[in-house]
Amino acid sequence: ASGGPFRKLSLKKFKDILLKDALKHPNWSMGKKITIDSATMMNKVFEIIEAKKIFDLNYKQLEILTHPKSYLHAIVKFNNGLSKLLVHDTDMKIPIFNSIYFNTEKKLKSKNIDIKALNNLNLKKIDNIRFPVIKILNNLSNEDSLFETVIVSANDKLVKLFLNNKIKSVSYTHLRAHETR
Repeated sequence: ASGGPFRKLSLKKFKDILLKDALKHPNWSMGKKITIDSATMMNKVFEIIEAKKIFDLNYKQLEILTHPKSYLHAIVKFNNGLSKLLVHDTDMKIPIFNSIYFNTEKKLKSKNIDIKALNNLNLKKIDNIRFPVIKILNNLSNEDSLFETVIVSANDKLVKLFLNNKIKSVSYTHLRAHETR
């Protein structure tokens, strides 16, 4: 996760977040819905749920890290002890292309790997105070359930309300205890 537009924002200023602020992602150009999901880190909650389901993993095997440059997209540790990094520019054409043309000979022209970016990955654990939605993952069962569907539906409704200026972006009561951060 990049940390989105609020990675460094003082917690005291969260109560003043406007829609236009939430739509200013520092690295990606995306539609409004996914940009809001990125600003709250809900997109990472969804990605953890997807990875758990797709790869038949346990939630404890998955972790979200912040990487401000959005260059590193995944670290996979294999049973044989090897770890592999998935690295590419902040261009959604790359993952979309690879989803559509997986296992084909088609090629996508892209930029070369930025070695300077690799030398400064700046990985950090996710800040659960700044992004409290991540705590939802602590409540998910490793058993199949419809709870994930409920989360997606609730998020869709909340984002729509936020985009239409019907609600504020977060509940600020949980932030007050941490304002000295």
